Amino acid sequence: MKRAHTLLGIVLLTFSFSSAVEASTVIFSNLGPGDIFSNAGQLISGPTSIFGDQDVGSQFIAQKTAALDFMELALTSDNVTPSLDVWLMSDAGGLPGSIVEAFSLSNVPHVSSCPPVCPVPPLTVATSVLHPTLLAGTQYWIIASTSGNTGSFRLNFTGDIGTVGRVNGGPWIAAPLATASAFRVNGNDISTAVPELASIWLLTLGIAGVLSRAGWGHRKVTKLRR
Repeated sequence: MKRAHTLLGIVLLTFSFSSAVEASTVIFSNLGPGDIFSNAGQLISGPTSIFGDQDVGSQFIAQKTAALDFMELALTSDNVTPSLDVWLMSDAGGLPGSIVEAFSLSNVPHVSSCPPVCPVPPLTVATSVLHPTLLAGTQYWIIASTSGNTGSFRLNFTGDIGTVGRVNGGPWIAAPLATASAFRVNGNDISTAVPELASIWLLTLGIAGVLSRAGWGHRKVTKLRR
């Protein structure tokens, strides 16, 4: 019974370690203290807009290898029922490549007009369903798009630079020195090796085997002594 309790304790400790490592952490952020960001932003517009169909966004470099959990984006919309599309994209030679995950957001703050001093709207949360793995030191893009509404991807106050945009589905045009949009990317850190369930099960079987053999050897020695 004592051996069984020891084995159970080892297994529980292993699971506890695994859960602790997988807690959500910041992969990248250019938000200021208190999550502040600028009133100015990159214009997002749909095909019916006088500005043309504009997709805009900024790049970031993942600081850790992690499975994407959620993103917090400084987005606003001037539509009464705001909705915007956001794409997490890979990098292809310094420009957006392929879509890693797409988000359709209907919780974007509605800001129709803004006086010189504006209240800071809340960040829009984009929760990942696919949980793609983002690799440390690798560049990615967050692009905002719309099919009809006009909105803004607000800029950061921390000095982060690098934006990209395109009009009417044309080629991406990079502005590497332009102030980047404001956002935070969160994920489950997997840069440190974490035992998978199968590995934990094999470890458990191995420990059980060792304890079982130890118990069998003890019984055998006792029998010979008799």
